Amino acid sequence: MRLARLRCDRHSFDLGLHRRSDAFLAVLAEVERAGTPLFTRFDLVRWNIRKTYLRDLTERGVPVVPTIWRERLASGELPALIEEIGTDEVVIKPVVGLNAHGVFRVNARSARQPSTDLSAHYAEREFMVQPFLSHVISEGEFSLSYFNGKLSHAILKTPKAHDFRVQEEHGGVIQAVQAESELRVAGDNRFARARLRPALRPGRFRPGESWRRLLADGAGTDRAFALPANEC
Repeated sequence: MRLARLRCDRHSFDLGLHRRSDAFLAVLAEVERAGTPLFTRFDLVRWNIRKTYLRDLTERGVPVVPTIWRERLASGELPALIEEIGTDEVVIKPVVGLNAHGVFRVNARSARQPSTDLSAHYAEREFMVQPFLSHVISEGEFSLSYFNGKLSHAILKTPKAHDFRVQEEHGGVIQAVQAESELRVAGDNRFARARLRPALRPGRFRPGESWRRLLADGAGTDRAFALPANEC
């Protein structure tokens, strides 16, 4: 039996999959209907390709960074959104995104006169607003990868100097680390609450091939960390 494996990398970005997600999902549906099993289940890809999966996880009791959802950015709306979030700085992200494309860091002052790029990008695009977590800069973002319900490994992603994006495409650095007990307990608790079905088809795989970061609130810790949601 042949398996089709999905990858999210620079090639995916070049193809514009984050801009044509409906067409991408339609192709995957055809592949599955043709009888070729996907290495990562289609129903999970469909659920996970939109960051609205955070709403589902919240309903399951998984602590998630406070998030505001909008269909489009109205003129003059940013200051009110920042006030509603209740922090000095926020990040604005597309609901369907890849490699931090279209992600903006905005403070209360700059929100009064947002850049032309930001306004144009979200004039007709769904987006989300979350508090900016400064520990992503000072400490980095931890990602915990689970397989068969057990912690497999952890990585730490840190941005380059004077940036907040941790992706390698933007100069970020990714390194393997040992998860400290506090981080591991917080990750275990969130994974248990998420109650996700297995993401991968049975067979051989390399840990870390298929995961997606879910930024959580730290559960009383002073650090930002990530939970796997099994798709990139």
